[in-house]
Amino acid sequence: MTSGLEAMCAALLLKDRHLITLVVNGEAEDDGEGGVTTHPRLLHYNYFYRRWTTSNIVPTSTDARLSELVDGISWGGRGDEDAQVLLAQGALLVERRVGDSLAYTDQTSTGDVGIPIDLRTSWFHAAGILGYQRIKSIVIQGAKPNNSQYNVDLDYVRSGDYDSPETETGLTVTSISPARARVRPSIQKCSAIRVRIYEDAGVTSLENLSLSGLVFEVGLKKGPGRIPPAQIVT
Repeated sequence: MTSGLEAMCAALLLKDRHLITLVVNGEAEDDGEGGVTTHPRLLHYNYFYRRWTTSNIVPTSTDARLSELVDGISWGGRGDEDAQVLLAQGALLVERRVGDSLAYTDQTSTGDVGIPIDLRTSWFHAAGILGYQRIKSIVIQGAKPNNSQYNVDLDYVRSGDYDSPETETGLTVTSISPARARVRPSIQKCSAIRVRIYEDAGVTSLENLSLSGLVFEVGLKKGPGRIPPAQIVT
């Protein structure tokens, strides 16, 4: 389960968390291409919820890391818990146990680091794959036991080209609790839309943002998507 220039170095099973963790060297983005000079990362698969997540091992330097060593180990802890440690050349990541006083942080080579949320939905088609609909607003529902900000990015498809979507970034939701926010897209009439919700600043060591759902407010708009006359056959 690797992509681009990534190489899988270890695979761990954490039964108490329903997780399979793959340790890979290098970092690939959505297009599946990345360089081995970037820091290692982890691919987590939760086989209970059937969801993939990723996390990075914080590097201690930015030098070229073509020959970096990386590995992962796990062993039985207290009761039915498994402990997990990821080792790299000059870097370390320890995933804390459930119930730990710092359960919402990871221990790295630079100290305790808060665990941010970075969630991207699949494409939402309000009127079917070939439809065309108005998305008036998106309501984000969740909880924020401790105040911090998070950001929202929106991707739109209007022409049917999913390889080059239009993107709206920089929507910031500041210190609110509970985490209920309404986002009004700048482009409302589209074929599909997807949402990215993420934290990139002010992530604390406390329990932070948790999401429970998204609500799309959809306006009425008849007919299929717009098709140029040259593509209409009679």
